Amino acid sequence: RPSFLRSSPHCNDEKKRKMHFSIPDTSEVEDESGRFTTYNIYTNGAFHCSVRYSQLLQFSEDIKKEFGTEGLTPFPRKKLKFLKLTPMEMSERREMLEKYIQSVSQVPQVARSALFTSFFLSAQQEAAQQEAEAVEIDIYLAHGNKQSLYVMSTDQTEDVLEAFCRKIKLQDDFVYYFALFLMRVHEDGSEEMIRKVQDFESPYISLKELSEDYRIVLRKWYWDPAYDDDLWTDSVALNLMFVQAVHDVEAGWIRATKQEQRQLSGLKAKKSKKEVLADF
Repeated sequence: RPSFLRSSPHCNDEKKRKMHFSIPDTSEVEDESGRFTTYNIYTNGAFHCSVRYSQLLQFSEDIKKEFGTEGLTPFPRKKLKFLKLTPMEMSERREMLEKYIQSVSQVPQVARSALFTSFFLSAQQEAAQQEAEAVEIDIYLAHGNKQSLYVMSTDQTEDVLEAFCRKIKLQDDFVYYFALFLMRVHEDGSEEMIRKVQDFESPYISLKELSEDYRIVLRKWYWDPAYDDDLWTDSVALNLMFVQAVHDVEAGWIRATKQEQRQLSGLKAKKSKKEVLADF
């Protein structure tokens, strides 16, 4: 395949496809039940949720019951309730919890499970104190056009993706060839692809927690060109791929020679979408 269809490093980079979990710090919280510590979980450097040790302990027990412990870092033992952790012990527990979460997320069978998704989605909702309510969220296409979508504030990513694809009339069979991504638009107009929005989060909550220069974008989510012919039979899928390819070349995310850029301009003028996707 010519250079036009080479994968863009802005969204195909392995680091942007995989989620990296970390627990860099803790918080001291006080409510009617008393004072306790929460562990702040981040995904790819962005805050996701705060959870108590007891919640993580129950999560680990559920994981063990359903999947066993093979390939997982040992979960830190529970200490007697009346014995308070020293600062060093607290730091050691935080590090062990971080390693445990990282090991869980790296086991595909576990990371794709309803158990994993439900735990982190619920934790995000709780941390954001987000009640379920009807909200409006903007979903962008690669060339900057957007459409507003009404969803529930607590809907997970796959529900929002499916609802948006229904709205733009993409065939059901092709929905999961695409995915939602988090993009940042800088003051100078340049764009930075941050990461894929994961199924264990609510796109609405994730976007709400960020500044106004972030947006949710629909992009292609496969790399095997063998699928192209099938998607080109659908006019909506073909248009999505076309505007993404044109955008990525013009943004410099895909390298194109000057001759290819001139050819692209000509094909755009003729609206030759299949030629744009196949001939470069």
